[in-house]
Amino acid sequence: TADDSKIAAITPNGLIKIWSADGKTLQTINTKLPKADFLAFSPDGQTLLSVHFTTFMQGNDEETLAKYFLWNTSTGKLLREFDDYFNLEKSPKHFV
Repeated sequence: TADDSKIAAITPNGLIKIWSADGKTLQTINTKLPKADFLAFSPDGQTLLSVHFTTFMQGNDEETLAKYFLWNTSTGKLLREFDDYFNLEKSPKHFV
């Protein structure tokens, strides 16, 4: 978090772990997704953004789709999910 009170990491099997600065486990979130490519806390530390990139074939071209997930850091609950195809005014920076 911005004040270094929380730290987050994701395991290769999709578990997000959140710890306090003193090493106490605060939350474990099972995303049921492969590893995240990016994690970021909201300024108040109450929400965590995880970004997951998926590569797939579109005809003969390889395409990459980014999926965004917002998690409540206290409850571990998924708050919102969206992908590359959302409108610009709904950019993740407006949610975190």
